[in-house]
Amino acid sequence: MEDLIKLFDLIEKYPTTTVLITGFLVFLKDIVKTLFSKFKNTSDYIKPVFWTFGKKYKIVAVHQYEISDSNISGFKHLGQNSRPDQYNKLIKINSSFLNLRHEIIPLNKEDILTVVISRDGQEKDKCIDFNK
Repeated sequence: MEDLIKLFDLIEKYPTTTVLITGFLVFLKDIVKTLFSKFKNTSDYIKPVFWTFGKKYKIVAVHQYEISDSNISGFKHLGQNSRPDQYNKLIKINSSFLNLRHEIIPLNKEDILTVVISRDGQEKDKCIDFNK
């Protein structure tokens, strides 16, 4: 408690220095945040193994395809599965390492799937392709 009182006395005694130090720390935080965002992977595609704190990920949809010669892309869209009871028939999610590491595995290894996922529930949706 005495340390806190000394800190407040110091702030009252040197308010200009305190404001300068606080401003410098905010500036330094913004520089680090900007540098981090420059080196961050901004791809729309991710790998089937990802890390989150707990089960904060959100699967938006699982698209199922089949090979088709009639389409320009080479694939025919069979359907979109948006509910857990639907996409649990196509994929399973293994969580390990204190529920921090998650791996999405298709139940049928030969299915052509695209999983649309938000890893923390707030980020822009990312895609995971299987056999495509």
